[in-house]
Amino acid sequence: MVEKLWIRQFRNLKETVVSLPGGKPVFVVGNNNQGKTNLLEAIYCLGHGDSPRAGELERVVRIGEQMCTLGADIKRENGELDRIYIKLFSDGKREAMLNDEKVSRRAQLAHIFPVQYLSADVIELMQGYSDSRRRDLVRFCELNVLEFPHHFTQLQGVLKQKRHLLKQGAPVSDFQLWNQRLVACSVPVVECWLSALSLISKQIEVFARELPRLDIQTVAFEFVAKRLDSDISTGLEYGEKLAFKLQEGMNKERHSGMVLYGPQTDDYRVLVNGLDLRHYYSRGINRIFSILTKLAQLCVLRDKGTALPVLLLDDVLAEVDDEMRHAVMAIVMREVQVVYTSTNKMDKDLFNDVSMLRVEEGSITHEGA
Repeated sequence: MVEKLWIRQFRNLKETVVSLPGGKPVFVVGNNNQGKTNLLEAIYCLGHGDSPRAGELERVVRIGEQMCTLGADIKRENGELDRIYIKLFSDGKREAMLNDEKVSRRAQLAHIFPVQYLSADVIELMQGYSDSRRRDLVRFCELNVLEFPHHFTQLQGVLKQKRHLLKQGAPVSDFQLWNQRLVACSVPVVECWLSALSLISKQIEVFARELPRLDIQTVAFEFVAKRLDSDISTGLEYGEKLAFKLQEGMNKERHSGMVLYGPQTDDYRVLVNGLDLRHYYSRGINRIFSILTKLAQLCVLRDKGTALPVLLLDDVLAEVDDEMRHAVMAIVMREVQVVYTSTNKMDKDLFNDVSMLRVEEGSITHEGA
């Protein structure tokens, strides 16, 4: 959890040191365009070395400056403190230090400081296109499984080469070789995905049973091998089905010029009491499950022995009724440290014991709750 923050020349935020003792939830209030989201972005950067806003890293440095600096004291569950410092430059470069030693891989930061940022569009995780779910699953597996980044990089390389062959109209013998490699690379990736979905299912089912009025008994994150026309339970089974489909559909791929089969097309769906969440439940409930999915991921990482995770919630509870809002926040606050932003000071009623910050024209001040 975050004990203390240092912020200097980050977007519109004034230079400041913010103490957050005790791991209490943090309620950040302020009008629009004052810097609330910028504060959450700064915290996220400390755990990822990057911005949660795609393509925004070069813009986090205050206009007219060359560099911004962020720092944090992170308290582990055993009480030990880690200190993270990050320098972000206006040309997109970054430098990170962990306990006065240079960090060469951003994954090191994520293991020490697991943090997730959720905005109002978090609902896209459940109701958006499949590529958003795949990207999210990849990011989770990169943190949860040590070997996964290597496996996924290999898969991406094979897909890139196969697309090149399709564009060049290569002979069948070349496709047979690269199809074999595609199968070999797909098996460990899908195995990791299946394991991740199982872990998330078990965790989120516990949370979902606490939601009022819904009488939820079962939650299952079900892997969908979109073009294999078969249910999949293991990575090896996936490999066998994929090998058959690649052989059967080789001419179809060559005619279309696209890689039609493989993990890059796959998805998952969420079944709640046996019903597809996306089609049988409201947008509000889809939003809640999107939030609880990210919470479940953080809990899995926490149980692997990392620091107490932090969940950054940027006005995420639109479309959620008051009873559900209180139920969701009670679950979140029990499991992780939460930083929640709102323009409405009355939202402090979601918290029993809270550290309250006000952001006004980039200035961050403590305010009595």
